[in-house]
Amino acid sequence: MTGRYFKSEFDSIIKEVITPNFKAKGFKQSLSSTITMKYNFSLDESDLLTHQLFLVSTSKPAIWRRRKTWLFTTITFLALAGLFYQLSNKFLTNYFIGIGIICLLFYPLYSRWKYKKHYLRHIKEHMSGSIDKLTTLEFQEDFVYGIDETNSESKINYSTIESFNELPQHFLLRLKGGQALILPKHKIVEKEQLRSEILEVTKKLGVELKNYTNWKWRGSLK
Repeated sequence: MTGRYFKSEFDSIIKEVITPNFKAKGFKQSLSSTITMKYNFSLDESDLLTHQLFLVSTSKPAIWRRRKTWLFTTITFLALAGLFYQLSNKFLTNYFIGIGIICLLFYPLYSRWKYKKHYLRHIKEHMSGSIDKLTTLEFQEDFVYGIDETNSESKINYSTIESFNELPQHFLLRLKGGQALILPKHKIVEKEQLRSEILEVTKKLGVELKNYTNWKWRGSLK
């Protein structure tokens, strides 16, 4: 009699308390809202270099400085050619005309090489601590949470992200302070899930994921 009584009470608890909270559909929704995907990756020199070159190639002040240097150098050589023409120095006139034309045609190529070399040196000297460090990233409700192999943690509020950019091999989330979160697509297995989560954040913030999937470092001066 006593055993039958406790069995009846137990069944009542199951029906009234546990069963309504663990319906299959509701349980799945609860899981989807609490479990987040973890993305593991590390950055190398090429990832950091891509970030630096992308910034300089899309910065209007940087493009204007390079264009001004290009035009100033070309005009200087051609002006020297004009000066020596006035002095009837045919050799130096032709020499500076040739240098001016070479500068006009090939300075963009030189600028591309120069900037790449400069940023590679900068990365080796000042950013080596960020290279080959395993990082785990999660997109939470209001921020991106990250932790690296040294247990150094970081939280980036979505409100501090200035722009969301998709490159051929990277997602770049530029922050208002001038820094950026670099996510190498080619090193993350769940890259489609990552893209979906980024799109969810952009939707929440009312901004767009800018498409730079055709971007290449060409050192453009246009």
